[in-house]
Amino acid sequence: MNLFERLKDNYKEELTKKNIVYPALVGYIVDTLEENTYIRNLLYGDVMDLQSLLQTERSPYELFNEV
Repeated sequence: MNLFERLKDNYKEELTKKNIVYPALVGYIVDTLEENTYIRNLLYGDVMDLQSLLQTERSPYELFNEV
């Protein structure tokens, strides 16, 4: 199961809303999440972009459902 599938539903909805304004960035983040299965494999910049898009300072581990 990839990270995009594990992303909590409310955050998926937020990404859908942000896709209207930032389609290139959201597309990049979604592709990155679909390519990875472990949070620790994300680059620091990817985590920062995701937190910025979701307007949260939560740990990236709190953004995903447990496997």
